[in-house]
Amino acid sequence: MYLFALDNFPHSPGVPRRDLDLGSLGIVKVLEDRNGDTYPDLPGEPKAAFTALARYYRGVGQADGRPAPA
Repeated sequence: MYLFALDNFPHSPGVPRRDLDLGSLGIVKVLEDRNGDTYPDLPGEPKAAFTALARYYRGVGQADGRPAPA
């Protein structure tokens, strides 16, 4: 992981031609006109990659959901 979010690549649900987030390598999708649900103070929403990285670094499991190696 080397990119948290790209502010100039906003998520536009329902409009694939405008959904620049689809081309973003960030682990958080940037929302244009509202704050997120997971973190209401931030204008973004975590992607699946965010959750996988969080699980991995907490030691809960591997990025693919399998248990952490002993």
